[in-house]
Amino acid sequence: METTAVNIHTKGGITALYVAYSSPQNDIEEADIDAVFNCRLPTILSGNLNSKHPQLNSKSMNRKWKQLKNIADERNLTVDGPTEATPIHTPTGSTDVLDPVILKNVTTTYYLEIIIIRPPSSDYYSVD
Repeated sequence: METTAVNIHTKGGITALYVAYSSPQNDIEEADIDAVFNCRLPTILSGNLNSKHPQLNSKSMNRKWKQLKNIADERNLTVDGPTEATPIHTPTGSTDVLDPVILKNVTTTYYLEIIIIRPPSSDYYSVD
C-alpha cells in the first residue's frame, strides 16, 4: 500500500490524514495498516484501497474487503464508505465505491462526501 500523510494542526489538536492506494492485485497487509494507525492521534486513512462491500455502499464484495474488515475489527478501527460512487472505466461506464475511509480516535461527528478531482481520462478501473 502506498501512502502519503499530513498532520493537520487545529486548536483542538493534531489529526493525522493519510491518503492511500492499494493495487487490485495486492493484498491489504496488516503491517501497512499498523504503520498508519500505530499512534494515539485521531487518524483518518482514505483513498483507493480497491475494497468493495455493500456496507461501504459498494454494489458487490471482494476479497480485499474481507482482509480490511478482519484487520479493522482486530484493531477496533471504524471503516466507512462515501455515499457517492467513484467513476470507473467499465464497458458499461458504471460506477462503484472503491474508496473506504478508516478512522481511529476520531470522536467528532462526521459526514463522508467524496469529491472527485480528476480528468475524465482517469485510469480508474473496476476490480472484481
